[in-house]
Amino acid sequence: EKLKDELECLKQDHSSVMDNKQELECNNRELQKSIKKVTESAIREKEEMISNLKFLTEQCEQHESERSSLQAKVTSLQNKLECLNQEHNSIMDCMQKLEYE
Repeated sequence: EKLKDELECLKQDHSSVMDNKQELECNNRELQKSIKKVTESAIREKEEMISNLKFLTEQCEQHESERSSLQAKVTSLQNKLECLNQEHNSIMDCMQKLEYE
């Protein structure tokens, strides 16, 4: 009789262990699905960030090129202005000399 009780307890324990195993396997599958979704989402976000970074890098390069071009124009205009100032000063000197003559 005692052996029957122990056998019955072992059967119940085995049944409980099998139930737990099935539950753990189910949880594992759900976790694997979640991990896959999160991984795919992270990959998409990473690809989007890389794309945005490339776009911003191109924009920066374009703006730097435009800035360099504008700086060259400013330098050219400053040189022209300096020449005009010198010509103006020469003309003013000549006019003063003519007034004294």
